[in-house]
Amino acid sequence: MSLVSWVLMTAHGSAWTVRAQIIGQAPYVCVLDPVVVKHVLQDNFDNYIKGRLFRDRFTELLGRGIFNADGPEWSYQRKTAAHLFKRRELSGFMTDFEAPDPHVLVCRPNTTYLTRLNVPWERILRVFSDHGRLVCQKLDEASRTGTVVDLQELFYRYTLESIGKIAFGVNLGCFENDRVEFAVNFDTAQRIIMERVLDPAWEIRRWFNFIHPDEIELRRCVKKLDGIAHGIIQDRRKIGDLSDREDLLSRFMAVKDEQGKPLDDERLRDVVMSFVIAGRDTTANCLSWVFYELHQHPEVFAKLKKEVDTVLDGAEPTHDLVHSGMPYLHAVVKETLRLHPSVPKDGKVAVKDDVLPDGTVIKAGTIVIYLPWVMGRMESLWEDATRFNPERWLNQTTEPSHFQYTAFNAGPRLCLGMHMAYIEAKLLVAMLVQRFDFEVKPNQEFTYTVTLTMPLKNGLLVTPTKRA
Repeated sequence: MSLVSWVLMTAHGSAWTVRAQIIGQAPYVCVLDPVVVKHVLQDNFDNYIKGRLFRDRFTELLGRGIFNADGPEWSYQRKTAAHLFKRRELSGFMTDFEAPDPHVLVCRPNTTYLTRLNVPWERILRVFSDHGRLVCQKLDEASRTGTVVDLQELFYRYTLESIGKIAFGVNLGCFENDRVEFAVNFDTAQRIIMERVLDPAWEIRRWFNFIHPDEIELRRCVKKLDGIAHGIIQDRRKIGDLSDREDLLSRFMAVKDEQGKPLDDERLRDVVMSFVIAGRDTTANCLSWVFYELHQHPEVFAKLKKEVDTVLDGAEPTHDLVHSGMPYLHAVVKETLRLHPSVPKDGKVAVKDDVLPDGTVIKAGTIVIYLPWVMGRMESLWEDATRFNPERWLNQTTEPSHFQYTAFNAGPRLCLGMHMAYIEAKLLVAMLVQRFDFEVKPNQEFTYTVTLTMPLKNGLLVTPTKRA
């Protein structure tokens, strides 16, 4: 039984805190109460860090990138990324940021989302639309031949190609090539690193990495990824003046590090990997689970079709319509992420002794974890918690806090690309619902697989048919 399933079974529907011990590791404390989660992720933010627990396991893949950093190094990267995202082209995607404390960024909802839209943003929407049409072309071909398609695999191609264009300004060839070298090596590296996370004796493997087959494979994959990333960086340097480039990598190449120097190639390589891990798997998994839930709940699918058909009336989705013109679509995506958060669990390490709001004593070095997958299924937090019910989001007078709905993390580490992910996912869902029906291949086993995110273990096999 997985840790998250065991915690849910043990919780009996109440918000609680529990201690656990895994042989060979520091003690664990699992927290599920939003008040306690807020304490860990925001109120006492500086005391709870990624630490060696995360950093050492992920260093080959993520280097010193934002997801693997703590303290001033993290704060610098976060503020730099927030500043770049808030520039004209991406301002509509962002939460606003205030920094009353120089070490902690406090996030508040973006209330000027629509008023700051402009022409450059439309180019980013066009990236999603162009790649969405490529997905539709693949499904159209399959509908003519009656071919079974793995939707999840298509969604990975859609999100990777989109992040390649927006973040790096390159075409990664995800729709032209059956085998995408970057994706294959990235997936293998993630799998091996996840095995490290689950193995208390993983450091022994790394000590003997010259003979351990997985560690040898990890080095091979990272070498391939480094070659691709450095190739992108070198191609960008050859351009010279990057002032008119709109991709995020070019912007990072124009900023200075903590010492006022341009970022070197290794730091830029870590930027590339961070954008990929943030922008590919999370949204692709969300899309996969959306269509899984639509298959499981045909009445929801029917309502969604009606909204999409009525609002779009056969036209291409625009930003305004995707952002706020289809509330049921937004509710479907939010409800999917409640039950199937892309990152099912996350953890921090206590720097100093602490006492949680519920009285739990935390000793320095304790690993404090919270479980979005479990929190989304707790009856104490959600009425009729295990039921897929998009209407719950339409009937609420207030939004739950990010410490209850933790699909995008919370506090200073709240996902910078949250609004962009919503737009990317909702745009493609609208395009596919507008054009296709899907017959799910019978006798599929729908379950999770263990990676850094929570994809469907066996994909989502469907036969598409064009709607009349």
